[in-house]
Amino acid sequence: FYTKDSFIEIGIAARYVLPYTINVRALKKLHFYFEAQYHRTNYRLLPYTVKIFEFNDIVIKEDFIISDGLQYNKLVIPLGITVPFTKRLYLDINWHTSLFFNNYKKTDFMGGVYYNF
Repeated sequence: FYTKDSFIEIGIAARYVLPYTINVRALKKLHFYFEAQYHRTNYRLLPYTVKIFEFNDIVIKEDFIISDGLQYNKLVIPLGITVPFTKRLYLDINWHTSLFFNNYKKTDFMGGVYYNF
């Protein structure tokens, strides 16, 4: 069984939802937003492979390091769309860039279903 130390991060975020809607029936419920996030993490992504090993005939290439404390910084800037299902349940899809303070940048696509308490 492949185990790894846990990724830990704590952060703060500010979101701005654009006050516009697209006046087409299928698109009226979409909410476009952008956000800025600052995180302290115990991991740092690197632009090169740190470790290569094989587990159950699968080659695993790790491009990160994990430390014991929250000693790394990153800034995340997502641009996204939320689609509400109910008043509290919605789908969130975004494209975001993570800027690690060690001059490494990674761009990802992310989506999820969220519930507001």
